[in-house]
Amino acid sequence: MNLSPKDALRGTIHSESEVVRSVVSAERVALLRLGGVELQAERGQAAAGQAMGHTADFDMSLELPEGRKAALREKLEKQLGQLENAARGARGRLANEAFVSKAPEHVVQGLRKKLGDYESQIDRIKGTLSGL
Repeated sequence: MNLSPKDALRGTIHSESEVVRSVVSAERVALLRLGGVELQAERGQAAAGQAMGHTADFDMSLELPEGRKAALREKLEKQLGQLENAARGARGRLANEAFVSKAPEHVVQGLRKKLGDYESQIDRIKGTLSGL
């Protein structure tokens, strides 16, 4: 996001996963030293328009210095495009009867899970973009 390493950032990791929240809490000092960000962990998802980073396991919200929202918007739009392409590809494979009938069940189930993760991330990114 073109942030200066000198910019002190504060933020929150939002996650339903106890493991994610405990790692963030346990590694606060390392995250501050290595990433230059003071993070806290909270249960749940970031409110619409707050998260700047999304994975299937967590949302991350940061308090950005003024003037950095354009860089964030650009990054999120790029990420959104990549996720939409990945979701389109997964949907195409799942719609292919030959693939679904020949692939092992665990492969098909894994692809369905990935598609669900992609769609969840797409929704959250769109919410963040609408809040910027």
